[in-house]
Amino acid sequence: MSRGRRLLQTLRRLLRPGGDTADRTVTGGVWVTINNLVDRALQLTTVLVIAQLIGPSAFGLFGIALLMQTALERLTSLGFDSALIQHRDDDVDAYLDTVWTVELARGLALGALLYLSAPLVSSVFGEPRVTDIVRVFALSPVMSGLRNPGVVYFVKDLEFRRDVAYKLSSRFVFVLVGLGVGYATRSVWALVFAVLASKLASVVVSYLVHSYRPGLRFDRSAAAELFGYGKWIFGSEGLSFLINQGDDAFVGWALGSTSLGIYQLSYQLSNAPATEITHPIQRVLFPAYSKIQDDVALLRQGYFTTVGVITLLSFPASVGIVVVAPVFVRAVLGSAWLAMIIPMQLFGVYAALRSFRSATVPLFRAIGRPDLDTKIRVLKLALIVPFIYPASQAFGVSGVALVVLGHTVVVAPIASYIAVRSVEGRMATFGRTLSYPALGSLVMGAVVYGLRERIDGIPLFAELLVLILVGGLAYAVVLLGLERRFGIGLARLFRIVRDRAR
Repeated sequence: MSRGRRLLQTLRRLLRPGGDTADRTVTGGVWVTINNLVDRALQLTTVLVIAQLIGPSAFGLFGIALLMQTALERLTSLGFDSALIQHRDDDVDAYLDTVWTVELARGLALGALLYLSAPLVSSVFGEPRVTDIVRVFALSPVMSGLRNPGVVYFVKDLEFRRDVAYKLSSRFVFVLVGLGVGYATRSVWALVFAVLASKLASVVVSYLVHSYRPGLRFDRSAAAELFGYGKWIFGSEGLSFLINQGDDAFVGWALGSTSLGIYQLSYQLSNAPATEITHPIQRVLFPAYSKIQDDVALLRQGYFTTVGVITLLSFPASVGIVVVAPVFVRAVLGSAWLAMIIPMQLFGVYAALRSFRSATVPLFRAIGRPDLDTKIRVLKLALIVPFIYPASQAFGVSGVALVVLGHTVVVAPIASYIAVRSVEGRMATFGRTLSYPALGSLVMGAVVYGLRERIDGIPLFAELLVLILVGGLAYAVVLLGLERRFGIGLARLFRIVRDRAR
């Protein structure tokens, strides 16, 4: 058999669901990674193109409107999907009509509230242009409430191949509408219509890809059971919004729409690599951990392996962003966005810490302790609130980014310690897991920084490409050297992937 045919068969096995939980988890990880890479590439490319067309101020207007819509949805999240995924029964059809009925009622209520509050939002942020945008965004929660609840089975049953088809369909609509309206109008409405079109596509496709057909029916006992678990997700999601997007709201209110546009785009770009690494792993781990929640040894092995994989990929990406940010902004966005360089660098460090902290969230939820994540988020919020205003007045957007980084420096080690104890592990093992990718990333960063200072003057796109290629090569050389000298576990990781492929 030719090597090409063997490779094709290996890919088919990786992308076809296997029989046991381990095989399906690996397959799910491949599919979710494909989804995230394609989805994020499409989204960021579209956003970057539109950002160049409309500038920071208009981008900030969109950010204010999206922030309000997201605030209402996140602050009222009921956690029903997580409760269904964690449920021990494979068949949860008995709950789906109740879920759909509650979510539809919630969507209609949020849509009405968003429409009526639009003038108040404009007044708070001092941006009259936001009123019409917020009113149009009122359609978003209504469409979300119409989604077919049957798609929860894609994640619950680790059928991520179908979930990818469902998710990517709406992203392609986002790209087509966003770029089309963007070049036609060169206005903020390109992003507004792109978001709404993608929501509508998501609703339509949810009924095409899953056969379940919901009806208006409310079962009090089913709702109570789901909310018994989901109430902690409700609290966690609310706190998550205040922590992750409360700073956006503050920047828009205190510093204006232009500063908000700079702040949001610097965060999105600097956290994109870490997000695309951690998000697919989180999505696969939660249902996978839920299936082995009573086996501490397997949970411990899975947690440490997850942390190792995440940091192996996210640490160099984050350090690379810190070093190449000045070149990237000048080359890709232009002089109108230069103020985002320092916030982008601060968020790059934040992304590295956030990446290994993210491994704790699916673990806490899978073992039936979502309250741990909620309590950790309370601590994060307590570390942000007292410092965000004075920092913004002293250093502007960079000061807010520094506060966000500061709270993560404190919280990430605490959350990781609790996670290690939850699986009866050792902190020495955890520290050793982090040390090798951290060392390799710092060496890589030093090499790229030194090169950046010496090749200044060549075309910016060429410089950016050279820095990325040299950085990747330097990191690979350092890790291979560490593997050869100390046996850091790379060979074992590659064997696991190879054996699963076979």
